Amino acid sequence: MAVLLAAALWTLGRGLEATGGLLAEATKMAPVRSFLWSLIIREILPIYVITALVGLFMCMGIAHIFHGKMVPWIKEWRFIHGFATVVGVLLGLHLLLWWQVPSTLWLIPLLSQLPFSLIFSSLLLATLGIWALAIRSMGFCFRRGVLLLAAWGLICLVIGRIPFWASSFPPVSPKSALGEAKVLMVSLDGLRFDVAQSEGLGSWRGTAFSNVYTPVPATRLLFGLLWGGNPTQLTAGHAIPPIGDQEEKAYPLLDAAKDRGWAPRFYIDDGGTIGLSGRSSNFDEVLMPASGWENFASSNLAAFVPLFAAWHDALRLFPGTHPWASMDTGLKSALEQGRGSGWVMFHSCLTHQPIYLSRSELNTLGKWKDLKPSQLRPIGSVWGLSDGQATDPRGDPLVAYRIRVNSILSAWRPVWESLSADPNYRNATRFFFSDHGERFFHLTESVRAIGVHGYDLDPWELRVPLVIDGPGWPTGRAQHPTSLLLIREIISTRLFKNHGSTLSEVDSYPNPVARYLTVSTAHLRPNPYTYKELTSSLMASETVILPGGHWGLHYRISSEERGAYTSFAEVTADSLTVYKPLLDTDQYHKIIYDKYELKSNQIISGVEGNLARRRVMGKLLNWH
Repeated sequence: MAVLLAAALWTLGRGLEATGGLLAEATKMAPVRSFLWSLIIREILPIYVITALVGLFMCMGIAHIFHGKMVPWIKEWRFIHGFATVVGVLLGLHLLLWWQVPSTLWLIPLLSQLPFSLIFSSLLLATLGIWALAIRSMGFCFRRGVLLLAAWGLICLVIGRIPFWASSFPPVSPKSALGEAKVLMVSLDGLRFDVAQSEGLGSWRGTAFSNVYTPVPATRLLFGLLWGGNPTQLTAGHAIPPIGDQEEKAYPLLDAAKDRGWAPRFYIDDGGTIGLSGRSSNFDEVLMPASGWENFASSNLAAFVPLFAAWHDALRLFPGTHPWASMDTGLKSALEQGRGSGWVMFHSCLTHQPIYLSRSELNTLGKWKDLKPSQLRPIGSVWGLSDGQATDPRGDPLVAYRIRVNSILSAWRPVWESLSADPNYRNATRFFFSDHGERFFHLTESVRAIGVHGYDLDPWELRVPLVIDGPGWPTGRAQHPTSLLLIREIISTRLFKNHGSTLSEVDSYPNPVARYLTVSTAHLRPNPYTYKELTSSLMASETVILPGGHWGLHYRISSEERGAYTSFAEVTADSLTVYKPLLDTDQYHKIIYDKYELKSNQIISGVEGNLARRRVMGKLLNWH
C-alpha cells in the first residue's frame, strides 16, 4: 500500500513540474505548498486509501464466498494475496479511467511512448495476470478461479462508477424562489468565432451576431465591464489583478440589480480564471469548485491523479473542469441553482488548455489507437521543439480544440433550446457568448503550439460569438459590428428603463474597440519588434499567492504608466486595426486585419498613434 501511495504522490509531483509557468512558480510559495500538502492529506491520500481498502474487502468477501469455507479460509489469507489484490484493483480502476480519457496517458512516463493499443492491452493483461497469480496461490480450481476473476472485474467496474454516480445527484436545493429570471448569461471561455460557427453554433436558436469583439481579452476584466465597471480602469490591466486590489469592486449594475431584488447569482467551473474569492458581496450567491487560484489543483493537477479527479465533483459544491468532467453538468447545475434569481450567470472553462480528449472524442480522429499518447501532447513554446520534429495532424492542438468545442456545443444546445419552454427562464433575455477567443501559433509549418489567450490583440483573441434569445430576439443573423459591451447596454436598459432592447437598436451603438496590457509572445514566434508589454517570466516572478484563494501581480509600473503601455484596437466593418506601442520610442506598430487575414503592418509616428489612442478611448467611454 505504501508503494502505491508513494506512486500516486510521485505522479502528483510530476504534475507540479509539468504544468510550468505561473503554477510551477507558485508551488515555491508557502501558501501554495501548505495548501497542496493539505489537499494531499485531506483528500488525495484518503481517496486512494479508502478505495484500496473497499476494493480489498469486497474482493476478500467474494473470494471467501467462492471458496466455500468462510471462517477457516480467512486464516489462509496472506499479505501477498492482499497486496496483489489491491494492486490489481487500483491498476484496474486506473485502466478504466484512462480508457474513458485516453489522452491523459501522455502524462505518464514510458507509457506515453507506446501506442494506445499496446498500452491498454498490456494494462488489461497486467491486471488480470496479477489477480490470476493471487487466485492461483489461494488454491482455487480453474473453474472457480475464472469465475472469481470475472467477479473481481465486476467489482472494479462498480467501484469505478461510484464517484460518477455520486456526482450525478441533483445539486443542493437552490435558495428560496424570488421570481422569474430576467437575464441569463451563459459564457464559454476561450471560444473563437470561426470555430464556434464551424462546430454548429450558427444553427442555435436566437439572434446570432457575426461581427462581435471583446473590449478586453481577459475573463476577470471583461466580466468587470459587463457588471458596470469603469472601462478606463479595467482595460488598462491584465488578467491577474494588481496586489492591493483585493477590496470589493464597484460594480454599479450588480448593485442596481440587488437593489431591485434581482439577487444576482454567479456560477463558474474554474474560479481561478476570475478570482472572486473574498469579493462576492455584490452577489446573492457565488459557487465554484474552490477558491481563487486553488482551482488549478482540481482543473490542472487532477489529470495526474485520476481517482481524485473521479471523486472531484462529488466532493465540491459546484462541478469542475477536470478531464473526466461531464460537458453539461455545470450548465445544468447553474440553471437549477439559479432558480429564483433575476440575473443568473454561468461561465465555463471546459476549453482551457491543455485539452484531454475522451475516447468518444478521439474516435472522431480515426484509428487513434495506433497513435502514441506523446503525439497528442501539445508544445508550449519554440524551446519545446526537437530537431526535425514532425507531428501527426491528429495531434494538432487546434484539432483537439475543435473537437472539444463541438462536444460542448452539442451537449449545451438541447439545454439552450429548452429554455424557451422553461417557466423560470422563458421570459428572460438570454445571452450566450465568449469572453475572448483562442490563438494557436505555428511554431513550424507542421507544428502548432498549444492554444493561448490573454496575450495579444488580434482577431483570434478578440473576435467572439454572441447569441441573444428571448422576447424580441428572433432567430436570425446580425452583421453590424458590435462589442460585447452590448450585453451591458441591454442589461442596463432592462434595469433602468424597464424595457427590453431590440435588434433594431444595435446599429445605434458605436463600433467596437479594445484595449489591453499585452504579454510578449517571444516564446511562440520570433518578432522583430519589442513592445511595451509584460513578459511571461516577469509575470511569474512578480505573482504573489496569498492564503484564502487570493492572488495578484506586483506591477513595476504605476496604473498611469500602464495606460500608456496598453495596446489598443478599433473595428470598422470586417477590418480590425491594432496599435502596439514600441519600447524605447514613441512610435507604434500598426497592424491591419481583414477578418483573420493580415492585410498590412507598418511603423507609424507617435503623433498618429496617440491620435488613434484618443479616438479609441473616446469610443470606449461612449459605451460607459
